[in-house]
Formats: sequence, C-alpha cells, structure tokens
Amino acid sequence: MSHPNYTVNAASGFPIITGDDERPVNNAVPAWDVAAGLYVSNGIIAAELDRRSSGKGQEITLALSDVMLATVGNLGYIAEVQATGKTRDALGNGLYGAYGQSFECADGRQVMVVVISNKHWRGLGNATGLSEKLEMIGPLLDVDLNTEGGRFEAREAIDAVVRPWFTKHTAAEAEAALAEAGVLVGGFQTFEELVNSDPRCSTENPMLTEIDQPGVGRVLASRVPLKFGGTPVADAVPAPQLGGDTNFVLADLADR
Repeated sequence: MSHPNYTVNAASGFPIITGDDERPVNNAVPAWDVAAGLYVSNGIIAAELDRRSSGKGQEITLALSDVMLATVGNLGYIAEVQATGKTRDALGNGLYGAYGQSFECADGRQVMVVVISNKHWRGLGNATGLSEKLEMIGPLLDVDLNTEGGRFEAREAIDAVVRPWFTKHTAAEAEAALAEAGVLVGGFQTFEELVNSDPRCSTENPMLTEIDQPGVGRVLASRVPLKFGGTPVADAVPAPQLGGDTNFVLADLADR
C-alpha cells in the first residue's frame, strides 16, 4: 500500500462534495484504509483458494490510490462525470438523488431523516401532520413527489415546510414519531454517547467483548461482524504494540 489515506482522499473528489460550501472537507473516517484492509483480506482468501487447486502461491500488492479509484468507479462517480461533464454540488447533510436532511430540534440536538420509498414519504407527512402542505409542493414546482428524483429537486421546499416542526419537538420526540410512521431517522451522537449510552456499543451486543490491552487497560473490542451459522466467531485479541512481535497474535488466530 502507498500514500497516506488523507492525501489519496484529497484526489478522490469526495472532499469537494463534502460539506456545504466551496472549501474541501476531508472526512474523518479513513475510508481508503478501511477499504484496503477488506481488499487485502479478500485477496488472501482468494490466493489461498487458488493455491489449493494450482499448488502455486501468490504475491499480493495493493496501492491505496488504486483502492480509491476502484471505489470511486464502482460507486459510479467516474461514469457520472463522463456522462454529465460535471461534478455534483456539495449538499451538506442532504442526500443526493433522493430526499434526506438533518434538522435541529427544540433541545438543540440534530436528527437525520431519510426518505427513499413512497411509504417513507407518506410517513414524513403523517408524523409531522404536514401531508397537505407537502402535497402542494409538487404542483407548485412541477415535480413528481412520488419519485426519488422529484423529491430531490424539491428538497429545499420540503426542508422549509418541515423544519419548523422539528424546532417544536425534542430529538427524542421527533425520532419516536418518525420511526413509528415508518420513516428512516437517526440521531447524531458523540463518541462518548456511543460508548457510554448506546447499548449497541456494549457487551449487550455479542459482537463486542472486553479485553485487557497492554498499556491501556480493560477496553471494549469488536469481534468480526460476520456471523457464521456453523462456526462460532473468535474472540477479539489485544492489538500488538508498535514495533513489537506480532507472531503471538497470528499464532493465536491460527489456533482458532
């Protein structure tokens, strides 16, 4: 692998459409490092399967910039530029091609709302009590609000209609009402809230377990998120110290 994640990300085009102004914004998630790890693991499995039939080993090489290019292409961004001749605009927290937006609630917290299907669209109107006003947007803007593209075109008008409803409800109230109506909704939370308050990030979730990490102490660590019907998922193991011996980790995994 070559090049740090953020320098590769700068060339990917994503920072230009991230945020809501002309300033490029690098996402804090090291996406290409994550994707590269998944490619490497798949490559090792593929090489091992090939060796079983051919008897030959493989040398696997992977450039971080190639991971970026593969992902940008697989997601359609390369073809989109070739077809349209331009880069899409930055939308902030808006959802490109359909309707999605974040809203600040009465308690200052924000929630993210996503409308993909017509069921979601009806649910947004039912939950907020704004169905009639939302239905007026289509004829006014000459768009079909029963399509994802139509709702995307009308996104600013939809924002203006529903935003006051959020300012009158707490985030918890908004999430509960929208979820009950079948709308995709989720609240934003800090890492502290994720770790300290979200039961998904605890030993209540079988994917997580506690380990003793040398130099750190007792911490939560994740098992592999894949679930296999016939094989128990191995426990997490402590990460090796930088510059230390990784053989004990590999040996431990081999024993499993």
